[in-house]
Amino acid sequence: MKKYYTLFFVCGCAIAGESVTHDELAKRLVRTGINSLIQQGVCSSYNSCTKEKHALYDRTESGAKLNFYGISDPQTARKLTYTLIADSVIEPCASIKINIYKADFRTVKSSLFKPEPLATAFLQGEEKCTR
Repeated sequence: MKKYYTLFFVCGCAIAGESVTHDELAKRLVRTGINSLIQQGVCSSYNSCTKEKHALYDRTESGAKLNFYGISDPQTARKLTYTLIADSVIEPCASIKINIYKADFRTVKSSLFKPEPLATAFLQGEEKCTR
């Protein structure tokens, strides 16, 4: 039986006076995620994690989308998600979507029908924004 974990988290963690672009935030969270994967034994080093494409991000209009690939253990996905949430500093109006896939990068990107993520998290700055 497949289990899917979805976590929605509203994060109002803006630090007064600090301005971090969405790109910088995404890069920092990817580094945090890779460090978590190394600690959990998914990959042996930062270079091996990036070479095997375990973590990638895309900028979006309102923030960033982080994708982690090749994570088959639900406990690893849970720890990764909690680590990313704990390290999040979301600017007002920014959002971060995190997808964690069992399949590797090539499988997800080359599939006609994209596999469902093992886990998904959505972090949103707490201020209501009009765009």
